[in-house]
Amino acid sequence: MGGRKIIDTIQTVLADGGTTVSLEFFPAKTEEGMGNLLARIEAMVLQLQPTFVTLTWRSAFEDESLWLKIGSIVQKEFSVDVLLHLT
Repeated sequence: MGGRKIIDTIQTVLADGGTTVSLEFFPAKTEEGMGNLLARIEAMVLQLQPTFVTLTWRSAFEDESLWLKIGSIVQKEFSVDVLLHLT
């Protein structure tokens, strides 16, 4: 994290003969749903040790700041890189 690119991490893992895993999540649409989502992400990150997680944004989301907030929490508190992407 912090300056390195996800592709660099993937290439390093593969060069060492490892396997990479990514997890994809659709962010909660409300603050209330965020707690449940973060608990689920934390449990899966601890159990599966993914290389990175993705958060998918859809145009149906009315507040993209919630999407960014979730990504920030996941990256900072769960120490896993986050890829934010659009559908």
